[in-house]
Amino acid sequence: MLVPRYMRAAAVALSVLAVVCTSAAARAAEPDEIVLEEAPAPPPSPPAGVAVANVPPEEETEVRWYGWQTLASDGASILTAPIVVGIPLFFVGTPLVHAWHGNLAAAGISFAVRGSAAAVILAGATRSSGGDMAGLALMPYLAVSAVIGSAAIAIDAAALAYETKPVAPRWIRVTPSASLPAGGGLVVGFDAAM
Repeated sequence: MLVPRYMRAAAVALSVLAVVCTSAAARAAEPDEIVLEEAPAPPPSPPAGVAVANVPPEEETEVRWYGWQTLASDGASILTAPIVVGIPLFFVGTPLVHAWHGNLAAAGISFAVRGSAAAVILAGATRSSGGDMAGLALMPYLAVSAVIGSAAIAIDAAALAYETKPVAPRWIRVTPSASLPAGGGLVVGFDAAM
């Protein structure tokens, strides 16, 4: 039995999408660090009179979700698709959002998934005969492309749109200060620390 060409193109596109989804899900499921041994004992305190370098503590980080920005880009591309502006915006808008946040791997994955949707449409356009039924012959390709495009929107917002940023200071501590300079007088002010 011969398989129609659009079915083969759809199978290839869905296979690519499945590989991208599973690799992104596997990457998200992997733990960042596995500790198998106990933490070392703290170093002994230095003897009296020995200067110790003031080493700042490690910065705290938090994971932030910026998926609302990818959804806004995709929403704008869908709303402006009838005036042709939205079509290129769909393919480059969300990858640019990922790149803006420094997430170049997510930008590449997003562009590849969205590009596969375009490849399916192009495959259908090259396979159609160009007669009266050309639009009807293109419908299966458009349907597969719509599924891939919808999956791209969901993958971008749910799995790829995360960044790790340092935690911003939560408050500023202000304390009064006073000192007596060597030349005499009194200096009064405030010291601020984060």
